[in-house]
Amino acid sequence: MKARVWMAVIAVVVAAAVAARLQHGQRARKKASKAAGEIAVSPDFDLRSPNLPLATIAGEAPAARVSEASMTADWPAVAAAGDGSLWTIYIEWNGQDRDRVLVRRQTAQGQWLDAIALDDGSGDHYSPAIVALPGGAALAVWSGQIDGNFELFAATISSAGKTEPAERLTRAPQSDFNARAVADDKGDVTVVWQSFRNGQSDVYARRRSGRRWGPEVRVSPGAANDWEPAVALDSQGTAWISWDGYEAGNYDVYLASFDGRRASAPIPITSDPAAQFHSSVAVDRQDRVWVAWDEAGENWGKDFSLASSAPGSRGLHFSRTLNLRVWDGRRVLAPAADLKKVLTGRMERYAELPHLAFDGSGALWMIFRHWTFAQPSEIYHFYATRLGPEGWAAPVRLAESSGQNTQHAGIALAGDGGLRVIYSSDGRSPANFPKDPAHAFHYNVYLASLAKAEPVTAALAPVSVGTPGNHFTPRQRATMEAGGAGGKRYTLLLGDSHRHTDIRGHSGVDGSVLDTYRYAMDAAQLDWLGASDHNEVAGESWPDGLRDYQWWTVQKTVDLMSHPPAFLGVYSYEHSMNRPAGHRNILFLKRGAPLRAVDRRRGLKAPDNQPPALWEWMEKNVFTHPGQKAVIVPHTFGAGPLADWNWPNARFDCLLEIYQGCRGSYEAWRLPPKEKRGPTQVDEPGHFAQDALAKGNVYGFISSSDHGSTHNSWAAVWCEAISREALLDAMLARRTYAASDEIIVKTTAAGHMPGEQFTARVSDPPEIVAAIEAPDTILRIDVVKDGRYIYTQSPGARTATLRFRDADVKPGKTYYYVRVFQRDPEKPGGDPEIAWASPFYVTYE
Repeated sequence: MKARVWMAVIAVVVAAAVAARLQHGQRARKKASKAAGEIAVSPDFDLRSPNLPLATIAGEAPAARVSEASMTADWPAVAAAGDGSLWTIYIEWNGQDRDRVLVRRQTAQGQWLDAIALDDGSGDHYSPAIVALPGGAALAVWSGQIDGNFELFAATISSAGKTEPAERLTRAPQSDFNARAVADDKGDVTVVWQSFRNGQSDVYARRRSGRRWGPEVRVSPGAANDWEPAVALDSQGTAWISWDGYEAGNYDVYLASFDGRRASAPIPITSDPAAQFHSSVAVDRQDRVWVAWDEAGENWGKDFSLASSAPGSRGLHFSRTLNLRVWDGRRVLAPAADLKKVLTGRMERYAELPHLAFDGSGALWMIFRHWTFAQPSEIYHFYATRLGPEGWAAPVRLAESSGQNTQHAGIALAGDGGLRVIYSSDGRSPANFPKDPAHAFHYNVYLASLAKAEPVTAALAPVSVGTPGNHFTPRQRATMEAGGAGGKRYTLLLGDSHRHTDIRGHSGVDGSVLDTYRYAMDAAQLDWLGASDHNEVAGESWPDGLRDYQWWTVQKTVDLMSHPPAFLGVYSYEHSMNRPAGHRNILFLKRGAPLRAVDRRRGLKAPDNQPPALWEWMEKNVFTHPGQKAVIVPHTFGAGPLADWNWPNARFDCLLEIYQGCRGSYEAWRLPPKEKRGPTQVDEPGHFAQDALAKGNVYGFISSSDHGSTHNSWAAVWCEAISREALLDAMLARRTYAASDEIIVKTTAAGHMPGEQFTARVSDPPEIVAAIEAPDTILRIDVVKDGRYIYTQSPGARTATLRFRDADVKPGKTYYYVRVFQRDPEKPGGDPEIAWASPFYVTYE
């Protein structure tokens, strides 16, 4: 590597790089190469992840804070004006219940002016973008929630800081977000974004010429969800838009041109069976279009559990790798330089969220996200590499860039030919993490500079890209009627109330918040999701988990991603106490519910860990809010931390997570093989679902995934309508069943739905009727009564019916439930897939 290439970039960062290593507690050895003008930090091992050595990097690029230190600021973007000034935009949270869009300008002389607030009448915002206009002005674009729906807004800010009234750009019935914008020398602005419409997500574009907006154009024509567009301009003013879509039943990257009036047909950039997503686009001086993305393995998001998994499926964030290709107007090419050669150590497995840009000399840069440290919380940083004469350069870390996984950078080409990179960070490190159980560190916005490098002629070679097939088939929702003539009609909504994200890190098995929603809608085709990260329950000692700002963003994302009737988000978190309560997920109808901070280390007899104390807290702090409803779901009660069933359960503590894909099933103690799934049942009686029912508790059953596991845990809910309120009402009525596969269980007892409590005469026991549809062979169907099965049949087919009436009844209380055993498609000789319908609670008279 020639000295002049990197000297300008790293001369000021050597000391910072070494100091950062020492601060992070790593054993760093520095080897300086004076001839090359670089530093090489020897790979070292994080002792808590012995198989993942730290990456070799070439130092650290300094950064300066842009936002107010005492406030939380996030989601920044940057634009460079022709006069040498910079425009930045970001979202600032008030620490309680509102946020706002702020714009701040840095003059050509380097002076930061006061921030300017953009008012759209909303207190809830997302994904802003900004472009510079001729004469020193700027145009800002952002999403604001109005009447329960995120819409796009735009506003012009003059060079003097005067803001025009916000202009509403979209009026679609559901979220418009992930806006990106570019402007040409004339001031024509192209905006691209993602929008939920007609039951799916698509990419749209619109161009402003002069002061007039052109038509809104759908860019992605597919019949499946399309995500996260990026945009860049060529020398003729044509916009090139990249995105990823699920048309083929996995994510592929596409590219299309847009001239302001119409979009071209999509050009496939990838067609592999792996998941290829989170694209970025840049155009070089020859008008070649460069597209980068990150990718996960084959069958991303498909069946993965402790009992079995689909080939290649290993969780939502087992690994991420970077790749890129080039469209030259006729064919797809790939650079000869191998990016993977400089992604060493942990970067071999975790490098993602690329952002591409060309500097003033025409050199290509890639900014990307990397999971630098696994413990004590998941700590990600931004890194920069660029394509030089000798290939890709060793990455440089961008200072003050630590934070969660999914954070995006903004890049602008400055007047000096260098790049300005903007991003947010909460300053977390292995030695610096929150110790307040309620309040998170402030995210602040930082700006880093990358000096112009010498240009390079990249060697490119054609690659074959097939046409992605149309393999995505939407799942059809099941319906059923109960109660005979004039009875009610129910729709089955399949979901998950227990999915973790990078907010509460668990060694890379869980995806980011945004990727979790992708998984839910596409790979799993869930009807609803409750992303349930842990809140702080360990006396301020947890470095991660939900605190105030994370809870704010999680709830915002529920609103952003909900687009009924296709998909419902649910406000939820996991409240992880010790025995005797154990871990319990809490689902809320309305936004704004409080987090309950306790110290589970205080012991088994502490009120913190007693279920009645939780229920009392709910009554005083949750149900006092008008219209609020909530459901509590105990989980891992038969694996640990254990739950005891010594109190009659509260009306809202009403569902048991009888199976979770990351561990196993908890129906009963010491069930024989082939009647349970997964190996994690505790060998101590008294903690299982049947133990809870035997003590007179009244629960329904659901299944959820917990860490890592995907597409193997279904919380099935029979709803009277497709809404969040109808979903929670059905849960409160226990009108549910649990399943480890997409098994459809339609069952009633004398017209009553599962979960109901009703009376019957001893002389006229209710007839239990069931109709089962399964993805694989149904091995057995049981009727379970008071903890023992009293009837069984072996269909040996994928559909079955059952009719049963108990001939041995006595006065008093009895419960029945139907359970189904199905062959596991991934491991036919292993544990069966299982479905458990919620019990019918019968009082015989």
